[in-house]
Amino acid sequence: MKIAICFSGLLKYWDFCSNFFERFNDYRDDVQFYFYLSTWKNENVWMFEGGESPRNDGIKRVDLSKYKFLNEYQRIDDLSVKKIIKSRTKSNFKEYFARNISGVFELLNGQGIDFDSVLWSRPDHIFTDLNRIINITKDLGTNQICGNGTEKKSIRDYYLIMHPSLTIKFQNIFNDYYIEENVPNPADFSIGNIIEYHNMDYKNIGLGGYLMRSNRMNQKKDHPTYEVLNNLAQKNGYDWVFKNLFRISNYV
Repeated sequence: MKIAICFSGLLKYWDFCSNFFERFNDYRDDVQFYFYLSTWKNENVWMFEGGESPRNDGIKRVDLSKYKFLNEYQRIDDLSVKKIIKSRTKSNFKEYFARNISGVFELLNGQGIDFDSVLWSRPDHIFTDLNRIINITKDLGTNQICGNGTEKKSIRDYYLIMHPSLTIKFQNIFNDYYIEENVPNPADFSIGNIIEYHNMDYKNIGLGGYLMRSNRMNQKKDHPTYEVLNNLAQKNGYDWVFKNLFRISNYV
């Protein structure tokens, strides 16, 4: 089984979260994970390396070449997005979100690999149950996409797992919404709108995982913060934390 993991957007907590992503391919011999990343090239695009206040750390400080688990990655120049924003009478900055989603699916679809499923996610979300991802992959229909949200309009931007035949729709969203504007109400861009416009079969699922945030964000008690997980990793090692992620709330 071959599963593609596609990350797009700001590299929040990347140095920490990547320690778990690089262990995915140690999990099962019969499953191979492939990793793709699209992020920003320019220093004037806010980047985060831990912490919650926007610090202009700059993408150049993150040497992506050292992350050997990444099959392909790219840094997009945000000038192309700025030109779009300047040409519009109103912007909600979703143009940036859409551009990087399109970017990572461009990388993916240029590989020529027959995947069994494709998982899109934020770089700051770690998953606690890889078996769940594998089992959903086995049952995916050819027009099916799964996410986190009871209704299409309420789908969160944490993750999507989809049949590979749908990836071209996501590759084209920046062009569809902001270049050609050939979709109804392009200003209302959202994950739910993409799914609805292309008549994808949507299913609400829980993959299990944690969106990395600091203690300052007042996380739920059963949702460990960056500080908690980092302390556990320093004490017990990343292998231990990776193997125990599904029950890590017991240690909070």
